[in-house]
Amino acid sequence: SSPENVEINQLDGLDIEIKWKYPIKTPVKIDFYRVFYREVLKNGSISYWHSSEEISALENSYLLQKELLQPHKLYELE
Repeated sequence: SSPENVEINQLDGLDIEIKWKYPIKTPVKIDFYRVFYREVLKNGSISYWHSSEEISALENSYLLQKELLQPHKLYELE
């Protein structure tokens, strides 16, 4: 099941904070989440998805650190 009420905020520098709430109704127990991200390329090429480590289902946020991102680039999160 997908998390609910997802919020994405850019912090100082390039750090991105992603917050969510555990889904109210889910048919299965959720053990962990992962955040997937990739660069959106201007020329229509497909960039590869990168993945976070496993994030415990007890957590409700993740910090995508600037060391993983490049300035002046557009990213897609999933």
